[in-house]
Amino acid sequence: MNIKSKKILPRWLVAMIATLALGVGVGLILLNMPQLNLVTMISSWGVPQITVQELTAGKVKPGLLVDVRSLPEYTTDHIGNTTLVPITDIELGLGEKIIIDLVKKSTLPNQASPTLILYCETGFRSNKASQILEKAGLKSLVLTGGIQAWRQFIAPEQDNLVLKSILP
Repeated sequence: MNIKSKKILPRWLVAMIATLALGVGVGLILLNMPQLNLVTMISSWGVPQITVQELTAGKVKPGLLVDVRSLPEYTTDHIGNTTLVPITDIELGLGEKIIIDLVKKSTLPNQASPTLILYCETGFRSNKASQILEKAGLKSLVLTGGIQAWRQFIAPEQDNLVLKSILP
């Protein structure tokens, strides 16, 4: 009998190759998105996002930007005249009322409420804030890549000019 034998790779080798391929794939994604890291990418799954390009192209009008970083970070750099509501306040439940008041004050007569857009340094804290606020009934978008992504496209002196077409 002449039976041709098939060589089958051991399962451990197949698993190792698949893991390596997945790692390379994730690495390539992260190389193309330097403002994100793996933790931020994982935490953003299921959280509605908006890119700087989409935001500046007017995909969301009107929009209300809220910085969820700390006061020292905000003092160092922030996007235009955005409001600071630190993630620590949101985690304690204090930030929800502040944000609800901001949305109400920003809503113009005969217009829909502005879309709440959260940002931090790279996205991790704003993703967390979005998840907390959603549980409280507030829908929001997260600026993908945070202020780091914003600064790649927009210089600080251009902030208010760019935001003029977005904010109420």
